[in-house]
Amino acid sequence: MDEAFSRRDLALLGAGVAVAAALPSTALAQARGTGPSGLTRGDWFAQVRAQHQAINAGFQMVRGARGEAAMKAAFKRLSMLLAAHSIAEEVALYPGPAVSGQGDQNEMRHLYDEQQMAKVMTARIDAALATGQRDQAMTLLGQLEQALAAHVREEEEQFYPALQQSASAAMNEKMTRDFRLRFTQAMA
Repeated sequence: MDEAFSRRDLALLGAGVAVAAALPSTALAQARGTGPSGLTRGDWFAQVRAQHQAINAGFQMVRGARGEAAMKAAFKRLSMLLAAHSIAEEVALYPGPAVSGQGDQNEMRHLYDEQQMAKVMTARIDAALATGQRDQAMTLLGQLEQALAAHVREEEEQFYPALQQSASAAMNEKMTRDFRLRFTQAMA
């Protein structure tokens, strides 16, 4: 079954699926702030961008993995990073506009829905890998990567710059602390 997922599909499904795994060792060190460019350093927007870059690298690790076991391990690491990042965004950042009273509720809902669909897609890839359907897994992986690229562009070019500008200094500091805490907790 060859299915394509668009950003619209991401918004429509909206069902959550828990994803568990471990990060690549270098990304894990970065997530704990012990790596050269820690994923929890800087303000919340800097952390988001670093994590988005690590997620992109995770896709490359899955594609470059040699052998079934290596591919499964690389995907588990990527899925854990995706899940931790998603939790941190959903808890610490997406409510920001509502808290500051300057947000678009529809835009927040849209971002939440996209995150949930990405979790469903991640679970489908995991299931395809677990059942030896490598080609299907790689097709779904490409679709997930494309959908996330559109999601990331929307966040980094529109939603987050507007959020950072509209939030007070105290609110930006709170979001930085909360984002770092939620990401770190999800990685533990």
